[in-house]
Amino acid sequence: MNVTFDRMYKPWLAVHADAIGATAYVYLDPEGWLVATDTHILAAVPCEITDAPEGFAGCLLPPDALKAAAKGMNRAASVVAFQVDLARQTIQFGDTTQLLPTQSIFPMWRKVIPAVIGPDDEATPPSYMAFNPWLMEKLALAIGIEKNSLVCFYANSGQAPAVLTNAGAAIGVLMPGYHTLATAIRNDVHALTARLSQQRQPIAPKGKRTAARVAA
Repeated sequence: MNVTFDRMYKPWLAVHADAIGATAYVYLDPEGWLVATDTHILAAVPCEITDAPEGFAGCLLPPDALKAAAKGMNRAASVVAFQVDLARQTIQFGDTTQLLPTQSIFPMWRKVIPAVIGPDDEATPPSYMAFNPWLMEKLALAIGIEKNSLVCFYANSGQAPAVLTNAGAAIGVLMPGYHTLATAIRNDVHALTARLSQQRQPIAPKGKRTAARVAA
């Protein structure tokens, strides 16, 4: 079975280094997705699968194998390629072969992706959402969002996951932060901006006297 994916994607970044079980790996979804999660973020990037055996139901891939396959690819190539042998339980890229993990059950990742509110929906998204900026950067790299590229960020509720997408077909899911703490931060920011707005005074251009000075 041959698998390829765009070199801009780095799904292994969404795997936590200390993860155990199925989430310690990247899931090869039979419908053509490479999926990874650390429970705070989820990255699902498209891939092309050819010569898959009949009844293929997905398998887990070592994240370090995908990273090595991407690192060792020709610089002129636009896709990362590797082969999976389910009979031998191996993944091969170049001259390197690694064993696949024995686990095969991955969480039902599609249930994590919330429905996105469209522009014609009556529901109004909230004015804020709490999130960890480091996790957002990590997720952006995982789904191939490059510097200076445009990103769409959808959040239906301050307590629901948000969807991060770019011009490609990849999908990123960002879990919300601790809501009670977020409310406190929001209140502090509102109080600060209110004070700043009251303290703003018009600045007179240099060389001109203000009305107050003229009156004096």
